Amino acid sequence: MAVTEDVLALIAQPRTILLLSLLSIIIYTVSWVTGLILDPLRSAPGPTATRYTALWYFYRIYKGEFHRESIRLHEKHGKIVRIAPNMYSIDDLDAAKTIYGHGTKFFKADWYSAWTTPAIWNVNLFAMQDAKGHGVARRQFANYYSMSSMVHYEGYVDDSIRVFHGQLEGFSRRRRALDMGAWLQYYAFDVITNITFGKAFGYLDKAADINNMIAKLDQNNLYSALMGLFPSAHAIIDRLGEPPAQVMLDYIKDLISQQMAKSKAAKDNQPIQKNNNNNDNPPRTESLLGKFRTAHDQDPSSFTSTHLLFGCAQNVFAGSDTTAIALSSIIFHLTHNPTSLSKLREEINTAAARGIISDPITFVQSQTLPYLQAVIKEALRINPAVGLPLLRVVPAGGAMLCGVFFPEGTVVGINPWVAHYNKSVFGADADVFKPERWLQAKGEDEGSQTSTMEQYFLPFGLGSRTCIGKNISLLEIGKLVPQLVRNFDFELVSQQDALVGLNRWFVKPHGFEVVPRKLDYDG
Repeated sequence: MAVTEDVLALIAQPRTILLLSLLSIIIYTVSWVTGLILDPLRSAPGPTATRYTALWYFYRIYKGEFHRESIRLHEKHGKIVRIAPNMYSIDDLDAAKTIYGHGTKFFKADWYSAWTTPAIWNVNLFAMQDAKGHGVARRQFANYYSMSSMVHYEGYVDDSIRVFHGQLEGFSRRRRALDMGAWLQYYAFDVITNITFGKAFGYLDKAADINNMIAKLDQNNLYSALMGLFPSAHAIIDRLGEPPAQVMLDYIKDLISQQMAKSKAAKDNQPIQKNNNNNDNPPRTESLLGKFRTAHDQDPSSFTSTHLLFGCAQNVFAGSDTTAIALSSIIFHLTHNPTSLSKLREEINTAAARGIISDPITFVQSQTLPYLQAVIKEALRINPAVGLPLLRVVPAGGAMLCGVFFPEGTVVGINPWVAHYNKSVFGADADVFKPERWLQAKGEDEGSQTSTMEQYFLPFGLGSRTCIGKNISLLEIGKLVPQLVRNFDFELVSQQDALVGLNRWFVKPHGFEVVPRKLDYDG
């Protein structure tokens, strides 16, 4: 006991405390320097600060310009760029196959943990790191988002197209400008809420961000993109506070409860009708919430209430940004390129005159218009929605990427913006909007230019982690663009040479103002 007291007394002396503090600093410094010296990737290029701290990358995300800066870094340094300690941005087609290909052992990095909450972590398709668990969860949702299911959702899309068309006519008559990026997100939000809940929230009708949902989504994207760099800090906030995702999740829970109550009341009060085989007004396709509820009622142990909640939440969380950004890119680049606009309009008008497409166009019909599809692909290429690397962890045993060995545990990823501006894949004019590149490069052989471009085309991700809502986004795009092109011209108010976007994971356009002009308007 006396010895212990003597030791404690010695430690308590100011001089001893100072010496122990200095010793701790020396040990930490030596360990840190040794780690830098022995780092097998110490020669990897990148900004100097990225060797020591993640704060360099943190600040670039906060600034919202990393998509452009990332392209410049790769132009300067080549295929491998360090963006934080043990974190690397890659630009290489073969590496993309290794990192994201089907059956890959490169699982999602801890960065994604900041994009979920405990309430849905075990079914969150976007944030799940466990590949096996992700595969099981994805199969439970896949049928609702399959290409064959899209035809059942067209009525919901047509509803919003009619409202949007009416609003654009009003702006045309008054010769007023509108923020096209915002309005296209209103359209996308109304479509996805209509498909999900069976009722559009009315963003287009009210011309406003209802309940500040879009602002809340933007806040969540910024929070998650930043805190993903410090997952331990996010875990603390998740336990002690209320991160933005939880606020929105609580809101969606209330929406689900309200819609289910309304649905039950409507069903209880609905009179029994005989089937008179009158198909003039076919019944509206069941909403996704209705489908999820049926799946839950049939097998609650498999399709749990958590699955139902996440199924609705994933549509609201990601169902408007990606579509609105793609549509903004299409309208912006067509307006900037009159020749491309003229070609597309001619294709649409010719198809209409021949009775190949209807008014409104169906999704299946839109797939038969090759120049339309080329325009959509090129717009997704030159302005992909995601502007940060899709981070993955090098598996056990390490891996060779771009001729360099990356030890296990290293975090690597490819930024869609970097990939889509790769001149060895997309040509020397990769920074130019040219839909023809997708038509001129015909051929499905493994070595063809089309095949090569498709393999490095990442607007919705790659491999088994491709965005599950991809088909709904393409449905909204494929149906709206022909309606806009055949009915309106758009005059750019702001003189942007490139679509300006703020990158907080999604690269959202801003300052994209246009004056619509209805083509048959002679006022």
